[in-house]
Amino acid sequence: MGLSDQQARTAGASLGQRGPLGGQCRRGDCCYEVSPFHVVSRLFLAVDGFDLEIGPSTSDVLDAELNGMMMSASEEVNVVADFSKLGRRSVSRIGLLSAYID
Repeated sequence: MGLSDQQARTAGASLGQRGPLGGQCRRGDCCYEVSPFHVVSRLFLAVDGFDLEIGPSTSDVLDAELNGMMMSASEEVNVVADFSKLGRRSVSRIGLLSAYID
């Protein structure tokens, strides 16, 4: 049983998943129409690069825009990055760290 299955079976929890294992709406207009109506308590965001000056970044402009929307709709953002991503800048900035750090 995968993490998604375990999370979905937890009482009082809901799971929104984007990417290869998520629903049919992965990017594009349908995501932009649906995203503003969702509020997420905790977002786990995998990134291509993470720099303290510019924040998290990715190589895809559309992903950066959608990820930024998801960050704005989240109460807590957890950036997932291994050591090779630290200090690295990718093409598209996802969001400013100052907006999310208390």
